Amino acid sequence: MLMDPASFPRRFEDVESLEAFMARPRRALVEDLAAVPGDILVLGAGGKMGPTLARLARNAGKRVVAAARFSE
Repeated sequence: MLMDPASFPRRFEDVESLEAFMARPRRALVEDLAAVPGDILVLGAGGKMGPTLARLARNAGKRVVAAARFSE
C-alpha cells in the first residue's frame, strides 16, 4: 500500500518534524505487525535506517529490541 503524496506536508519545519512523520505508522502496517507474534528485533539499529525503523515498529504497537555493532 502506497502513501498518497497529497497527504504529505508541503514542507517540514525542522528535522524533528521530518523524523516524526517518517516514524508514523500507517493503518496497514499496524494491522500487519499486530498479526506478527512476539517482539521485533532490529539489527543494525545504529545505521542509517535503523533508528527510524525501530521507532516505526514501536509506534505501531510492538515491543522493539534494537541491536547495533560498533567497531573501532
